[in-house]
Amino acid sequence: MADVRSAGRLTISLFGAFRVRGPDGSDLTPTRQKSRAVLAIIALSPELGRSRTALQDKLWSLMGPEHSAANLRQALTDIRRSLGDYQDCLLAEPRYISLDPERVAVAVDPPAGEGAAAAAMLLDDLTIRDPEFEDWLREQRAKVHDRLDAGSARSTGPAERIDRPATGASFVGWQPAPRLGHGKAPEVERPWVRVLPPELTRGDNDAFLSRVVGDAVAGGLAELNSIEVRDTPLETPGIEIRVEAQAMAKVTAVHLTYTCPHTTRRLWSGTGLVPNDGFIVDADELKRLINEGISVGSIQLRNLYSADDRRTAFAMGYDAIQRMCTLDYDDLQEARRLLDTAFAMEGRGIFLAWRAYAQTYDYVEHNPANRQVLREEAKAYARQAIELEPHNSMVHALTSYVYSLVLDEYHVAHELAERSLALSRHNALAMAFLGRVKSHLGDHQRGYSYAAAARKLAGPTPYQPTLDLICGLTALESGQYDEALRIGELMRALWPRYLSPQRYLVPLYMRAGEKEKARDMLEHLRKVDPSFSLAALRDAYYPNAAIRASGLLNYSEEIL
Repeated sequence: MADVRSAGRLTISLFGAFRVRGPDGSDLTPTRQKSRAVLAIIALSPELGRSRTALQDKLWSLMGPEHSAANLRQALTDIRRSLGDYQDCLLAEPRYISLDPERVAVAVDPPAGEGAAAAAMLLDDLTIRDPEFEDWLREQRAKVHDRLDAGSARSTGPAERIDRPATGASFVGWQPAPRLGHGKAPEVERPWVRVLPPELTRGDNDAFLSRVVGDAVAGGLAELNSIEVRDTPLETPGIEIRVEAQAMAKVTAVHLTYTCPHTTRRLWSGTGLVPNDGFIVDADELKRLINEGISVGSIQLRNLYSADDRRTAFAMGYDAIQRMCTLDYDDLQEARRLLDTAFAMEGRGIFLAWRAYAQTYDYVEHNPANRQVLREEAKAYARQAIELEPHNSMVHALTSYVYSLVLDEYHVAHELAERSLALSRHNALAMAFLGRVKSHLGDHQRGYSYAAAARKLAGPTPYQPTLDLICGLTALESGQYDEALRIGELMRALWPRYLSPQRYLVPLYMRAGEKEKARDMLEHLRKVDPSFSLAALRDAYYPNAAIRASGLLNYSEEIL
């Protein structure tokens, strides 16, 4: 490893005794174990940074949010005290703690020896009695062990952070993001689905409906991730889909079943009662059953692999979607890495579309310093995703949201959402994103109608927070404040880490005359985001043009 002291940097050593040394070799290591652990977690993060929430969860998981936040602040004070003249190397933002990569180098070379023995030396002098930290440390040591077993002595360097380039640092378990391109040819297996003919269905109409539903579920699974639709089974992991339809007097019963072809074990089944009036394929009940089948099918396919098996682009794509939807910054970073690797393996446009979609969380939640670079990167991902898969409904849906929220190109977003629905009538995300862009374009009532319908038809899905947020925002913009307040309160209960809907609760409570609730909400937000205020909410940083025009943001905190 090159001598970093000559560059005037601090050096953090991770193997054996954890140490922080100044450019002159002086020991600047904090004395408290958890202060050291904070630095260790940050040093082992892909971009030399972690969200405050993630640090609290790793080190004070058994405490409430207020106490864990107070303990983190105390640890940061201890770190600054230990660093002395170099304390400005620690960058503390309202939601994010990091180290200045221009002034800090992380020594990641493990000691000589077998993989298991060398991995065990990682942070071997840290004893933190917190189950979340213990799990995290085991995972980090496992990464070292796997890397050594694979014959690589060190990672090739970090991906470059948009707003804080990580120059000259190296990280355990992190690989650079691939450049945009057409990816490599598939080198590993894909899971597969097969639609079986119905056994009990009677009549041509019922047989036709069975086939339509089976193809819609199989096609939705293939669009969502790297899954192959086949007419013949393989020995590799896969599931078989059978749809039975039986018309009765007023409704048609549609029964969907998943089985494992290798064991004939039934994995899941669901039934929908679809009204016979109108065009049955457009019935809401049928769309919800199809969406539920797609969501459950993804879960069942992932369950065919072990929890730690990421040999396939499918497994990486699935895990990335789940991580993105936790709304945690560190999970979002890991999701990006997984999507980059999945794309490098198979070159699917859907991975780039999810990658572009991931930018929307940063754009709204994490206040990046260089928003223009983020916009350009999101547009590049979106454009190439469409180029690679021009007939994929999910690609069009995800890129529609990017063009609407990040790029402010509403007419393009509207066209993409409509194309998505033309390709798949049941696509709930496309329906929600079409509603959002209609509201942006001033058609607030229709915007809310589309968003509410999407929320109803989606079925169980990991991206439920996005559907709820869009429904709440379009309700607000269409003047349905009580509904917006109801959805906002529901989201706070279900997803307390999702700050966007909570920010709008403050003026909604104020409008409703609930000053005590507004005051409590404001105090809660300031604990997790000290920079928050109603004045900040009116700032151009927030994509609030329509809400601002409604007058809802004209309230002043002084009345509280």
